[in-house]
Amino acid sequence: MLRTGDAGGGRAETARGWLAHGLVPGVIVVAATLIATLGVLWGGFVNWDDGANIIDNSRVHGLDGGRLAWMWASRHLGVYEPLSWMLKAATYSIFGLKPAAFHAVSWVLHGVCAGLAYFLIRRLVLLARPGLDATSATWGAAVGALLFSVHPLRVECVGWASGQSYLLAAAFGMASVLAYLRASAGGTGRGFWIVLSWLLFVAALLSKAAVVPLPLVLLLLDIYPLRWRIAGPVWAETFAFAVPAILVGGYVMATPIVPMVGGAPPGLWARIVFGMQGAGMLLAKTVWPSELSPFYQMPPALVWSARVVALVAASGLAIVIALTCWRRWPGLACATATFLVMVAPTLGIVRHGEQLTADRYSYLACLGFAAVLAGAIAMAGPILQRVSGVAIIGLALLSWRQASFWSDSGELWRHALAVDSKNWVAHNNLASVLLDAGKTDEAKSHANAAVGLHPDYPDAWMTLGMIVEREEKPEQALALYERAVAIRSWHPAANNLGAVLLKQGRGDEAIAIYEAALRGDPSSRELRNNLAAAKTKARKYLDAEKLLVGLMVEEPGDAVTRLNLGKLYVRAGKPQFAEEQFRKLIATNPTSGEAHLQLGLVLLATQRRDEARAEFQRCIEVDPAQVNARAQLAVLMEQDGEIATAVRLLDEANKIDPADTRVSNKLAWILATTSIDELRDAQRAEGLARGTSERLQNRIPQALDTLAAALAAEGKFDEAVAAAEAAARLAMERDNEALVKKIGERLERYRQQKAWVEQATARVRKPGGAS
Repeated sequence: MLRTGDAGGGRAETARGWLAHGLVPGVIVVAATLIATLGVLWGGFVNWDDGANIIDNSRVHGLDGGRLAWMWASRHLGVYEPLSWMLKAATYSIFGLKPAAFHAVSWVLHGVCAGLAYFLIRRLVLLARPGLDATSATWGAAVGALLFSVHPLRVECVGWASGQSYLLAAAFGMASVLAYLRASAGGTGRGFWIVLSWLLFVAALLSKAAVVPLPLVLLLLDIYPLRWRIAGPVWAETFAFAVPAILVGGYVMATPIVPMVGGAPPGLWARIVFGMQGAGMLLAKTVWPSELSPFYQMPPALVWSARVVALVAASGLAIVIALTCWRRWPGLACATATFLVMVAPTLGIVRHGEQLTADRYSYLACLGFAAVLAGAIAMAGPILQRVSGVAIIGLALLSWRQASFWSDSGELWRHALAVDSKNWVAHNNLASVLLDAGKTDEAKSHANAAVGLHPDYPDAWMTLGMIVEREEKPEQALALYERAVAIRSWHPAANNLGAVLLKQGRGDEAIAIYEAALRGDPSSRELRNNLAAAKTKARKYLDAEKLLVGLMVEEPGDAVTRLNLGKLYVRAGKPQFAEEQFRKLIATNPTSGEAHLQLGLVLLATQRRDEARAEFQRCIEVDPAQVNARAQLAVLMEQDGEIATAVRLLDEANKIDPADTRVSNKLAWILATTSIDELRDAQRAEGLARGTSERLQNRIPQALDTLAAALAAEGKFDEAVAAAEAAARLAMERDNEALVKKIGERLERYRQQKAWVEQATARVRKPGGAS
């Protein structure tokens, strides 16, 4: 393929010229871009795919062979981006799960893209205007690159950790186009540059399939500004670029896209109009970047309005320009055609979600417009150049403000609702944030708004179910989870529904829910783990073991599955196998408090008290919020005569979780019955015991037994007798003869107007035991 025109802009630049017209302006562009988006470094993860992509996705928490195999074989959440997964895994391996690290990588990538955009735009300007002097082309390109890189539409890719893949793909894509343009100059090195361009394009494809249309963009560049003429196998190179694009695009499209909502999808005509509306929206926001949102919802039905007509008209005008203006305004026609080609796969003609469009779709699509502006500015007078400078400052300030909205989930979705108060996704996601913050009333208001705006949105029904479950209304929660599962049987609400059924002792129903959900989503690890847990509880140990071992084969580093496998062996009466699993888990996750706790329980059950005590202590060290480890350690301390330490541990546990009735009951018992005068506190013991028994609806004999002991310690013997008699009756109903006998012994003392006192006895420990 031979082309006329001079890819080098008509002159060979000296080293000094390259410094003045290349490096220095490029550094200025990169520095200004990084300053405009600096605010993203202080952002956190948000509840908009960051959980599924990074936080809860253990497959990117390392770079071992199993994880790499998953990265190269998976279409997780419907996307194929192995190089982007590898970048996330490398970030995690070096810095851990720190949002600042992921944002810093995105921030640097955006700076790299800004620099590449400058060099690409400069090359295009020189190709389009061969007679233009280097200085004008340089500073025109710098201004054009800045108008691109500091534009608020770029912020989503930089401020959203899950948007990082777009940046990596854009960097490889722009580098590929630069190499392609260099090859167009011909010469002895042409073959090298074409191969390099192809390799960079493949890297871009493996970073994000959004660059699939890039071969068509290269064809557009062949028309303008390269002005090619046929003199050989013209289509060979195009075919070479098209093959990987078709393969990756087909592989991604073969992944079934699960819609966010139920109900029938819009018809073809509606999807065409929605697609044109989405393209028009990106064009409008490129010109006037206001009301930017993480989610632009697709209407449930096509309804014409003045706004819809205007956006469709803008999209139609772009199509007209791309088709008819090649002779008069070839640069504008090429830029517009590039925009339409790059955004076409995202516009919903083939349904890919409920959004009309997204800011991130504009990242590469709008680069052509920046090049056109750069050419105009390079040839314009000082007035337009000053206006461009003011525009850059204004856009940078808007980007700084836009970055602040991505600081956390609450800020993001409050901003989205300020843009559109009927945004059902924003209402639901904000409800989740408020629920996590304990603001259940406000959360319920937003969740109800979400289901009211879109009754076929299962996420909102699940969120509402979680809220009422937090309010301790399990039957209402069941109904709400069932509503979500009725829309989609394999929706994550199936996990919640099964968990509530298990709590109610309805294990067979829970198993049926999980199995139905797995028929819709057989690859779900969460569902398989939960089904295994339910089968473990139902004593179907072989079925549960088969599920868990299969999960471990798929991903040996999955801590949740290994923990469940260990718990299975505990229930199945195989402590040696359980111990093996917990020790393996600790070897790979030494800070797993749960693993230390479970290992301690196994050691305790196999009569290795000192080793168990050491594991409980390690559990508290690595996970200070652990309540169970403190309670278990307190029991051992009490048995060893270290009553003061036992009280301290139980007191700490009670402060961490005042609702844990086992802890509050044990603490109340020691405070009421200890023989150590300095530790006895009958009044506090009564308060703890009374609260515990009331939370248990006065139906648990052990709690009433403790209350009786506390009342007797305060000298309230009549009340103590009544409480002890009630405790004895409940114990008899449960056929707990041993407890009935113990309560009877204490009851006799209360009738004699005497408190019950436990005599502390020090346990004799063998030399060499853990302290």
